[in-house]
Amino acid sequence: MTSYYWQKSEWLMNTLFPLSLLIALVLLFFILVALPYAKRKKISLIVSLTLIFIESGLLLYCFSYSQDYRKLQVFESSVNRGIESRTFGYEDISQQKKDRLTTTDLEQTIKLPFYHYKQEKIDPLTYLGQNDHFYFFEREQFIYNVAKKKLLVSFDQTGDAMVVDFRSAVLNEPSFEEIGFYPRVGPTIFEIHLPEKDKTLNYEPTVKTYPL
Repeated sequence: MTSYYWQKSEWLMNTLFPLSLLIALVLLFFILVALPYAKRKKISLIVSLTLIFIESGLLLYCFSYSQDYRKLQVFESSVNRGIESRTFGYEDISQQKKDRLTTTDLEQTIKLPFYHYKQEKIDPLTYLGQNDHFYFFEREQFIYNVAKKKLLVSFDQTGDAMVVDFRSAVLNEPSFEEIGFYPRVGPTIFEIHLPEKDKTLNYEPTVKTYPL
């Protein structure tokens, strides 16, 4: 899939399609309401039907050409694009971009075939322990929390190594950046795998903690 195809599909569905539909409805209204009062009914009817046939063909072309686009367009959002295609134009939605992304945000973005996952490096984390609701980690003298209900943390590592699955969604094709898509979405943490021996560590923070 190319950025040219995506942009053309947007133009077809948000400009040509509504315009053709409007013209077809006006012509249909003319045939049903105004034609009986026209002086040259036969010629007017032939011209109107011909134009309706042409507009119907354009409507079918818009749907046929943009089939792949319409399946994927639902995964486009302010998370991965700074503009939104609207009827007869675009709207700037860059101010709606989230400060913190979730794994769901990246999972939706990666369904667009012009993005791929990229593993990122994360600053060293130290696992401190858990309480009833959170896991706690230390990094650069700050304490971070991960809610247990997010199911990001598991205890399945042997030895002392912590493994963090830290990813971004990155554009495969730079030309999509020219039509408003962000070159990189994320990064965010997908999973944290901790050594089994740390499962019994408990921790109650005495300072403010921050979401990891």
